[in-house]
Amino acid sequence: MSYHYSMSDIQSMTLACGIAPLKEMVANLRLLTEECVFIITEEGIETSVVDSSHSCLLFSQLPAKTLTSIDIDGEVKIAVNLESLESALKLGDKSSVVKMTLGEYGSFLKLDVGGVKKSIRLLDIALVKSPPLPKIELDLQVEVGGSSFKKGVDAVKTVGEAAKLHYDGSIFTLSADSTMESVEAPLEVINLRKGGNEAVATLFSTPFLTKMTKSLSKEVKISFGEQKPIRLESNKGNLLFNWFLAPRISDI
Repeated sequence: MSYHYSMSDIQSMTLACGIAPLKEMVANLRLLTEECVFIITEEGIETSVVDSSHSCLLFSQLPAKTLTSIDIDGEVKIAVNLESLESALKLGDKSSVVKMTLGEYGSFLKLDVGGVKKSIRLLDIALVKSPPLPKIELDLQVEVGGSSFKKGVDAVKTVGEAAKLHYDGSIFTLSADSTMESVEAPLEVINLRKGGNEAVATLFSTPFLTKMTKSLSKEVKISFGEQKPIRLESNKGNLLFNWFLAPRISDI
């Protein structure tokens, strides 16, 4: 494989952060892919990834307040193998601080994980997907309890690989049907932020919904529309996840 680095990729960069949010970020990214491009600025670390079928996209960000320190000139982009990065992070414990710097010519990411030093070969940025966030107008936006949504997803995945997300103007539910069984789980609506005047129902893949519930904040924002994608926003303060999942087109 040939390697190509732009000038922004070989600028100096040093940062440090607690290991827990970084491990959580990487674990979620690996649900969709094994490679990603991290964009690092004074505002933090962000990345976007998509699965091989282009059905599910995840945008994730570690904001600057999560970082212990950062010394950077402008913007740095690095493409990494997530399995290699996760392997390095396993060398630390839950209280470890991770320090990251760029090696000579920007070809390696040098890590200090609680005193254990390891280097990871960076990938060719031109060969790693970094999808933009979709710009889609969605009909309904509600704020629901994170545990309630996870409980609903755990229920529907016991029945089948497709689940119906439904709002009838007052009640928000997740349901699934098969030839042998069915299930319906109510979702705790904390705040209706947009829409709600008309009923909305769309089918989604339960395997992908399960991935989306791996790490949820106490409250999550869900936006969707009739035969449109679902957008799930989870903000823990020190870590942001923004998921998009395409609908399963079917008569419901």
